[in-house]
Amino acid sequence: MRFSQNFLIDETVLPKIIEAANLSSHDTVIEIGPGKGILTEKLCQTAGRVIGIEIDQTLMPGLLILQNKYPQLEVYNADFNTFNWSELVKGQSYKIVANIPYHITGMIIRQIFRPGIELPTQVVLMVQEAVAQKIIPKEKDHSVLSNLVRLFGQPRYVAKVDKTAFSPAPRVDSAIISIANIQTPKIDNFDKFFRLIKIGFASRRKTLLNNLSAGFKIDKKTTENILKQAGIEPQRRAQTLSPGEWERLYYTVESKLQK
Repeated sequence: MRFSQNFLIDETVLPKIIEAANLSSHDTVIEIGPGKGILTEKLCQTAGRVIGIEIDQTLMPGLLILQNKYPQLEVYNADFNTFNWSELVKGQSYKIVANIPYHITGMIIRQIFRPGIELPTQVVLMVQEAVAQKIIPKEKDHSVLSNLVRLFGQPRYVAKVDKTAFSPAPRVDSAIISIANIQTPKIDNFDKFFRLIKIGFASRRKTLLNNLSAGFKIDKKTTENILKQAGIEPQRRAQTLSPGEWERLYYTVESKLQK
């Protein structure tokens, strides 16, 4: 398939999504990739305003039929990752609910969680099970993606969804996750902060000492002093750091490497 869609067909999954999103008639919801509209219709029956953003032109006729049925539904034929969707909800609270393709999960999450836009109050996503485990990993096994999510909110694993719930059926199971208590990180320069995290994860098998030394192009002695000043053992790996440790490390790096 052109857009790697796996359409949800099992209606018994829908109440789990709606309950996880804690929807009411007062809510505005953005649905990324409404597809054939099985979730869209349920959202329209629950929320006060539903905005569907669908990249696939061939799916628009079915969604426009739904739009005629539900006046609170707005449908846009656009790519969520390039569309200025935040303007549609400017000045109001909103939630995001979606079943998203595996190969662009990271891209979509980076679009949702970025400074400079009005953030959603909650995000409920259907993702591949393996991606859910990356977003909500075991302790001390974090990733760039899990660090991005926990910078903005609190992720929670809701439920596993069997591969047979989709058509065509993917090769692996999926999972519903919820991200709540969302707020903008209190970091003076988010881009620099996130760059530090990506440098720290440049090679998961290497220590922070090695990754930071290579990434910032500084000698290992200087790097070791920075890590120790931040209260972090140089031989630790990026996946073991807590949000507080990343923040301490960021401000230490900034104070030591400012030109």
